[in-house]
Amino acid sequence: MSAERERITLHNGNEWRIHYWRLEKNTILRYSNTRKQKGINKYKETLKQKSRYESIYSDITPDMWSSRKTIDV
Repeated sequence: MSAERERITLHNGNEWRIHYWRLEKNTILRYSNTRKQKGINKYKETLKQKSRYESIYSDITPDMWSSRKTIDV
């Protein structure tokens, strides 16, 4: 983002200052794409970790699960 200003002389002789904020679209898009790519990479890494943990649970046998059950009295 950059700032710009203009000076304009009014009909009565007074000066009027106009201030502008200029958005630099190319810079914004470049940063946006960088953040989006980082988010995609983080999501992919999360999926890899999740599949790794899912394989751990698939290796547990039913009798192992039943040994962890609580008994209601």
